[in-house]
Amino acid sequence: MFLKAHRDGWRVAEVPVDYAPRLGKSKVTGTLRGTVTALKDMGTQLAAASQRTQATKGDGPADRAPADPHGATP
Repeated sequence: MFLKAHRDGWRVAEVPVDYAPRLGKSKVTGTLRGTVTALKDMGTQLAAASQRTQATKGDGPADRAPADPHGATP
Protein backbone atom coordinates (compact mmCIF):
# COMPACT_ATOMS: atom_id res chain seq x y z
CA MET A 1 0.00 0.00 0.00
CA PHE A 2 2.83 2.37 0.86
CA LEU A 3 4.50 1.75 -2.51
CA LYS A 4 1.24 2.42 -4.36
CA ALA A 5 0.75 5.66 -2.44
CA HIS A 6 4.30 6.76 -3.29
CA ARG A 7 3.82 5.83 -6.96
CA ASP A 8 0.62 7.89 -7.09
CA GLY A 9 2.31 10.93 -5.53
CA TRP A 10 0.76 10.77 -2.06
CA ARG A 11 2.61 12.46 0.77
CA VAL A 12 3.21 10.94 4.18
CA ALA A 13 3.20 12.88 7.43
CA GLU A 14 4.01 11.66 10.92
CA VAL A 15 1.25 12.29 13.42
CA PRO A 16 1.74 11.69 17.15
CA VAL A 17 -0.63 9.04 18.47
CA ASP A 18 -1.28 7.92 22.03
CA TYR A 19 -1.27 4.14 22.30
CA ALA A 20 -1.03 1.37 24.86
CA PRO A 21 2.16 -0.69 25.01
CA ARG A 22 2.20 -4.10 23.32
CA LEU A 23 0.81 -6.81 25.55
CA GLY A 24 2.36 -9.79 23.78
CA LYS A 25 5.53 -10.71 21.98
CA SER A 26 6.08 -9.78 18.33
CA LYS A 27 5.62 -12.69 15.91
CA VAL A 28 7.82 -10.98 13.32
CA THR A 29 10.87 -9.48 15.02
CA GLY A 30 11.05 -11.99 17.83
CA THR A 31 11.93 -15.04 15.73
CA LEU A 32 14.14 -15.97 12.79
CA ARG A 33 11.12 -17.47 11.00
CA GLY A 34 9.12 -14.24 11.40
CA THR A 35 12.02 -12.12 10.15
CA VAL A 36 12.55 -14.36 7.09
CA THR A 37 8.81 -14.27 6.33
CA ALA A 38 8.73 -10.47 6.60
CA LEU A 39 11.76 -10.13 4.29
CA LYS A 40 10.18 -12.49 1.75
CA ASP A 41 6.90 -10.55 1.81
CA MET A 42 8.68 -7.20 1.36
CA GLY A 43 10.82 -8.63 -1.45
CA THR A 44 7.70 -9.85 -3.24
CA GLN A 45 6.11 -6.39 -3.02
CA LEU A 46 9.26 -4.62 -4.20
CA ALA A 47 9.64 -7.02 -7.14
CA ALA A 48 6.02 -6.45 -8.17
CA ALA A 49 6.47 -2.67 -7.93
CA SER A 50 9.64 -2.88 -10.02
CA GLN A 51 7.84 -4.86 -12.73
CA ARG A 52 5.02 -2.30 -12.82
CA THR A 53 7.55 0.52 -13.07
CA GLN A 54 9.42 -1.16 -15.92
CA ALA A 55 6.14 -1.90 -17.73
CA THR A 56 5.20 1.80 -17.69
CA LYS A 57 8.59 3.12 -18.84
CA GLY A 58 8.24 4.84 -22.15
CA ASP A 59 5.03 6.57 -21.07
CA GLY A 60 6.82 9.61 -19.69
CA PRO A 61 6.79 13.12 -21.17
CA ALA A 62 10.26 12.67 -22.71
CA ASP A 63 8.97 9.73 -24.76
CA ARG A 64 5.99 11.57 -26.19
CA ALA A 65 5.88 13.76 -29.23
CA PRO A 66 6.39 17.43 -28.32
CA ALA A 67 3.37 19.67 -28.05
CA ASP A 68 2.71 22.13 -30.81
CA PRO A 69 3.40 25.85 -30.17
CA HIS A 70 -0.22 26.35 -29.05
CA GLY A 71 0.01 23.69 -26.34
CA ALA A 72 -1.98 20.95 -28.04
CA THR A 73 -0.68 17.41 -27.81
CA PRO A 74 -0.90 14.82 -30.58
